[in-house]
Amino acid sequence: AGVKLMMTAHVGLPALTGRADLPATLSAAIMDDYLRGRLGFDGLLITDALDMKAITQGAGQIVDVIAALRAGVDLLLLTGDPEVQERLYGGLQLAVSRGLLDRERLVASENRLQDVLHWLGNRDRPSLDVVGRSEHQQLAEAVARRAVTLVRDEAGLLPLRLPAEARIMA
Repeated sequence: AGVKLMMTAHVGLPALTGRADLPATLSAAIMDDYLRGRLGFDGLLITDALDMKAITQGAGQIVDVIAALRAGVDLLLLTGDPEVQERLYGGLQLAVSRGLLDRERLVASENRLQDVLHWLGNRDRPSLDVVGRSEHQQLAEAVARRAVTLVRDEAGLLPLRLPAEARIMA
């Protein structure tokens, strides 16, 4: 058997949160209640990129990072910028020391991460000599073609403007 991984999204889901301005990544109603509770997901929850400007950037970013962890996210997908990493790491250390993050939750997150790392450590590493070969290029192109979704809005339905009582997701 493999491991379970899920990347969160920085999208608003007011049908579940009651707020259009709250990214799903930061919502306990979605991460904890819905995904872990209702759907029974017990794997590793990873944020989408924290530097994609869909959540707060700059000095206030630590607030959203803490919110994501409190909501039930296990792993943060950070920027490669060492200054931002240090700022967020320092803020998280302070949050832990102030009791803003539940230690039991952090231990559970660490255990889920260790499960993934253990699983990965027991896999055979693929040979890198295939990279750049024509078979590799063909596979990459096939995956890319399958991953792209073309949406045509010939009926002029986008952006969706649904009445408040309408639901897209049950």
